[in-house]
Amino acid sequence: MTTGTVEPKLPLGKTAAPSPDKGNRTTVEDAKQEPQARAFLDLDAQLQRLQISTPYPITTKLNAELPQCRRLLAKTKPALRRFFKGLENDKYFQYWPLLVDYAQGMVDSLLRNPDAMVLTIRTDHYHDGVISASLKTAAWSVLVGRELRLEPETLYDLCLAALLSRTGYYSVARSMIRNSDSSSQQALELHKWAQKRGMELLSPVLSGNHRVASILANQIDRLDSLGLPDNFRGASLPVLGQLLAMARQFESLVDPAITPRPLADPDAIRELYRLKNRQFDGYLMETFIAAIGLYPTGSMVKLNDKRQATVIGQTENRLKPMVKLVPEISKIWCWFSWAEIDLTESDKHFIVSCLPRK
Repeated sequence: MTTGTVEPKLPLGKTAAPSPDKGNRTTVEDAKQEPQARAFLDLDAQLQRLQISTPYPITTKLNAELPQCRRLLAKTKPALRRFFKGLENDKYFQYWPLLVDYAQGMVDSLLRNPDAMVLTIRTDHYHDGVISASLKTAAWSVLVGRELRLEPETLYDLCLAALLSRTGYYSVARSMIRNSDSSSQQALELHKWAQKRGMELLSPVLSGNHRVASILANQIDRLDSLGLPDNFRGASLPVLGQLLAMARQFESLVDPAITPRPLADPDAIRELYRLKNRQFDGYLMETFIAAIGLYPTGSMVKLNDKRQATVIGQTENRLKPMVKLVPEISKIWCWFSWAEIDLTESDKHFIVSCLPRK
């Protein structure tokens, strides 16, 4: 870089798109010319409008928060299912206020303790794959928003948008979604149709909530941009739209209700990372991974002594989470009779592999 060139101020950890003749740095003049770099600079302004000044503290312990999560989840699942079904025949009115309240309850729980709600949702084997995927997508979205210090009102809208993001899939046969090759043009058109169908059904509901409608519309924009050059792809979407898109993409890689060949969580994170600065902004991608960890809460892992365990919480070292040993992954009822291990404090135990979900 030539001496004296002024460089743009980017968020901590952010790297701008490389310029072909200037190494790995992007100058202000580059930013004025390149759409992707302009999006990077605009990201600061978007975040500043949405952030609070201090990080969210953990105010409740895991075991204290888990019962509240189970009660909330038991009410949210049927409400969301009845809301989706009611959209087809205009009988959703009685469920919409409940859904808004439950979304706020999920956010409040995730702010108090970021692990309890994620653990509850990921270990709940609900029979409806669309509902289950919507709940997990909402949890991932809010978890990353928490890491970014987004204000609670913004997180409420983000959570609600994530819960509604698969509305159109209720009009599609589950087997078509699960067995489709996500990389094929036919599957892409199917997802586009489902997303647009969802927006059509939700249009009367969201007439008074423009931010939620905008976040959902961003998902259509992202699907429409997949065939464009990298500089015009999803990395230029607004912050909230990208957070939801990343959460949806991650869940689509690991959820057996969505894909017939689910990946283990670390493998899915690596696949997602390949989209950095292409379909997703680099800084938001790094924040997403920092928020959920390499072994996200609810992951099934195998330790060096060949025992299996479930990740029940994150630590400062995202490679060494808190785990709970179980005799078999399927025997969830044995959790509280088996030992918890904080891998940051143990020299005898470490993770050797992560198992895909079944």
